[in-house]
Amino acid sequence: MQTRLGLTGSQYATLRQHLFPGDGLEAVALLLCGRGRGAEREQLLGRRVVLIPHDRSSCRLPDKVEWSVEEFLLPLVEEMERDDLGVVVVHSHPKGGRFFSRADDQGDRSLFPSVHSWFDQPGAHGAAVMLPDGDVIARYVEPDGSFRPVDVVAVAGDDLKFFRPARTDVVPEHARRLVQTFGEGTYQLLKSLKVAVVGCSGTGSIMVELLYRNCIGHLVLVDDDRVEEKNLNRIINSKARHAAAETFKVHALAEAIREAGLGTQVTAIPMRIYDAAAVRAVAECDVIIGCMDSVEGRYILNSLASAYCLPYFDTGVEIEPDGRGGIDQAVADAHYIQPEGSSLLSRGVCTPEALAAESQRRLNPAFYEQQRQAGYLAAVLEDRPAVMPLNMVASNGVMIDLLARIHGFRLDANSEFSRQRWSLTHGYYEKGGDGTACTVMSNFVGIGDRWSPSC
Repeated sequence: MQTRLGLTGSQYATLRQHLFPGDGLEAVALLLCGRGRGAEREQLLGRRVVLIPHDRSSCRLPDKVEWSVEEFLLPLVEEMERDDLGVVVVHSHPKGGRFFSRADDQGDRSLFPSVHSWFDQPGAHGAAVMLPDGDVIARYVEPDGSFRPVDVVAVAGDDLKFFRPARTDVVPEHARRLVQTFGEGTYQLLKSLKVAVVGCSGTGSIMVELLYRNCIGHLVLVDDDRVEEKNLNRIINSKARHAAAETFKVHALAEAIREAGLGTQVTAIPMRIYDAAAVRAVAECDVIIGCMDSVEGRYILNSLASAYCLPYFDTGVEIEPDGRGGIDQAVADAHYIQPEGSSLLSRGVCTPEALAAESQRRLNPAFYEQQRQAGYLAAVLEDRPAVMPLNMVASNGVMIDLLARIHGFRLDANSEFSRQRWSLTHGYYEKGGDGTACTVMSNFVGIGDRWSPSC
C-alpha cells in the first residue's frame, strides 16, 4: 500500500511562508486533511491549513518548537470527526536536516496515539518536516506510535512538485535523448508518475502516444467506447481489425503500449468516468489528463481533481464548419487546472446550461428530448467534426505544459500558462493566467473519498 500526502499550491506556499519567517527558528502549523482509501494508495489530502502563531509557541529554537495541543488541536476535533479528517503536524528545520530528529520522534510518539484515540473511525494522521529549500518529508504515525514513511508528498500548483526518495533506475537506450534534453532527474520523475488519460479518441490517443514515448511509468486509460471504422483516421494505433472486432479503445491503445516495449505499465478501464471503479482508479493517480468532448465529464474530472488535490490538464478543440466544405474557425485549447484555483466552470468552458442538458440526456433521454424541443434545455452536440492536425496541436500543448511544470524550462513563470489557445484559421497563439478562484470547486478541495460524481 503506497502512501501519499497531497497539497495544493496555495497550501504549500502558505506553509512555506509561515514556517520560514526569516528568524532562523523552527515554526509549526497544522494541516487538516481529507482521506483517500484506495486499493493501492492511502492518501491524506490537504483541506485546510491552521497556522500556529510564532508568538503563541511556548518554545521556538533553531532545533526545537513546542506548542499547545489543548489550545490549537483539541478545538478542531469536532470538525475532524464530522468530516473524517486527519491531521498532519508540519514543522520546519531551518538548519536543514532531511530527517526526523530524535526530539521529533519523541514528540510524535507522545502525541499521535492520543490523537488516534479521539476518534471512533480509524484513519491516518501524520507529521511532516519542511526544509529551507522547500523540500518536504512526511510520515504516518500509527496508533501504537510506530512510523510509516509517506512515499510521496505531491504539490499541485503552478509548478508540480513530487517529493519522494530519489530513483536510480538505469536509463535505457530509448530514453537517452530525453535525458539529454531534460536531465536524468526529470526522466526518473516521469518514470515514477501514474497518469490518468480519460477519453481515448482523437486527442486522447495522441496524448497516450506522447506520454508513453516520454517514459511515463504507468498510464491509466479510461473510455467506454469501442473502435469503429469512422474512428480509424483519427485514433493513433487503431486498426481495421479493432473496428471489426469492436475492440474497446482503451484495449487497442494498451496493446500498442505493451507492444512498444518501452517499459510503461498500463491499466485499461473500459468504463465511463461516472462509474465508481473508474473514479477510484483515477483518484489514485498523480496527474489527470482529460480528453473529452463531454461537458459533464470534464466537470467531473475537474471536481475529482480538486477533491484529491491533483493537477488536471484539459484538452479541447473547437471546429465550426461553414457548411460549404470549409471552416469558419478551428481552435485548439489546453487548460491547466489546479486545486484552489479557477476551474473549467469559472472559465466558461463548462456552463450550467450545458451540464444540465448532458445530465438529463444521460439519465433520462426521453425527458431530455421533450425539454430540448420545448426550449428548456440546450441541445447536446454529437459527432463533432475532427481534424487530426488540430487534435495534435491540443495534445502537444498539454504535453509541453506538463513537462514545463515538472522541469521548469520556461523563461516566463508557469503561472502565465494556465490557458493556452491556438487558432489555425486566424493564425494566433494566446496564453493567460489562472484567474479568480472558483467558489464551486473550492468546496471540494481535499475532501477525498467524501466526493462522488453526484456532488
